[in-house]
Amino acid sequence: MNAQPRKVLVVDDDQSALAFVQAALEPDKYVVIGVNDGLAGLSQARKESPDLIILDVYMPRQPGFYTLRDLKSDPQTKSIPVIMLTGVGK
Repeated sequence: MNAQPRKVLVVDDDQSALAFVQAALEPDKYVVIGVNDGLAGLSQARKESPDLIILDVYMPRQPGFYTLRDLKSDPQTKSIPVIMLTGVGK
C-alpha cells in the first residue's frame, strides 16, 4: 500500500522562506505548494485541501491574521491545521 504524500501549503511573500520550507520538507516526500499572498493562499487551500498550512503573518494584499480568519470561517478549510510564522526581527 502506497500512502498519498502529504500536502503542505506555504503562504509567504518571502521567496527565500518558501524555498527553505520546500527544501526542508520535500526530501521527506511532502508535496509543498507555495504561494506569495493571503488571497492566493485561500484559493489554493480550497483547491488543494492541504494537510497543513504554514502561513506568514505579514504579507501584502491580505495579512496572515485575516487569511487565518477566512480559512477558519470557511467550512471547506476550517479543519486544516495552520502554523503561523513571521520573519520579523530576523
